[in-house]
Amino acid sequence: WSHQAYPDFLAAWYIHQRKLPPRQVSALLLHSPTNIVIPHLSECAAWLGCMDPSFLAELIEKNPTILLRSDEAALGIEDRAKILGSLLTAFEEKRLHDLDLGYRGVYRRLAHPHMADRLRPYIVDRVYNFIVRRAAIDIAEQCRVVELVDVLAQVALNVAEDMNTREQAAHAIKEIGD
Repeated sequence: WSHQAYPDFLAAWYIHQRKLPPRQVSALLLHSPTNIVIPHLSECAAWLGCMDPSFLAELIEKNPTILLRSDEAALGIEDRAKILGSLLTAFEEKRLHDLDLGYRGVYRRLAHPHMADRLRPYIVDRVYNFIVRRAAIDIAEQCRVVELVDVLAQVALNVAEDMNTREQAAHAIKEIGD
């Protein structure tokens, strides 16, 4: 095989065509006690998620980061919104850390029309932990959510905010502002 994507796609296609039962798919692709995708099978799992809506729902709930590296054209607006919600929840619950696997570069794949409404509370409300706030600002920047420039400016100018959060908000404004 000239590229690893071919066998990953074909394995997912085979699983989908053979209509393997969910229990068997889970046994093949997921680490049993945690239901986390086995790392070297992540591309196959992402392809299968694009082919099988029920497996996609499971990935969104338990393994949203797998889908960050998948083809955004294969994901609908609703799927992107669900992935965003699942990611923000995982960051909020500290099950994920935004610096772990270089997510920042692939956040743009989450772009959808209702992002501003979903991200705004995480950016503005200081009750959220710094990880989820930083991730929300990064996502807004990478997806160029222009509707949040005023909110980001409020955070950047608020002297009561953490300096790192203020700097990050200012950087996002610089990148997406007019």
